[in-house]
Amino acid sequence: MLRAIPHAVDGAGRIYFGGLRGSAASPDSMTILRLDFDTDAVDSVGVFKRATITMEFSDRGVRTRPVPLSPTDAWGVAADGRVVVARAGDYSVEWIATDGTVTRGAPTPYTARRIGRAEKMAWRDMQAEIGGGLTVRDERVNGEIRRTVLRPGSREDEAELDSYEWPAFLPPFSDRPILVDGAGRAWVRRHRETDGTLQYDLLDGIGAAVLKVGLDSQRRVVGFGDATLYAVRMDGYGLQYLERYVLP
Repeated sequence: MLRAIPHAVDGAGRIYFGGLRGSAASPDSMTILRLDFDTDAVDSVGVFKRATITMEFSDRGVRTRPVPLSPTDAWGVAADGRVVVARAGDYSVEWIATDGTVTRGAPTPYTARRIGRAEKMAWRDMQAEIGGGLTVRDERVNGEIRRTVLRPGSREDEAELDSYEWPAFLPPFSDRPILVDGAGRAWVRRHRETDGTLQYDLLDGIGAAVLKVGLDSQRRVVGFGDATLYAVRMDGYGLQYLERYVLP
């Protein structure tokens, strides 16, 4: 039995997910897998860089957990089955066609931002997006997954933030799944600005930047319809509201 958390689905109903570590030459990478329900076949599409992992040894055993905001590739899937991967090393975007052909765009310029308290709190708030207003964090202790659920801003949550190992600078973009709209543009999510603004870089089918779209505080893009964009706004109580806009 195959157990995996779906990352994306294409127009043919095939499911894409990350699984299996890369080769010995690339131990920090994982494989993008595709499951076809019509044939029950699982094949590999490409690889992506995963988050850096730390290991802590103590009398109680070994604890591993990801380094927050460490450079991580982001990826997504278009309706036609093409896979898009944003590379954290130089912020270039690759499109992988269904026949395996790779189209790689030029690096997108960006200015590195030093990680301070505001950036750490923004990362914390991003975790709450999928936790219904609560911060959900997983770590592995002696091979078992342990999940911690905290309310942002609590004393325990602040202490948890300080316990992590943090890189010096923000990576160029978030590791959230890349969404692809009906026009074939990849929406790469950047990190929120200190004023709460969230920017998306839109890149075309050859990996070239074509547009920038900004959302105000507490909003994020979750999907697309026929010439429409769907966003979610989360309030201070963790309630989430679905909103619809004209696709830019």
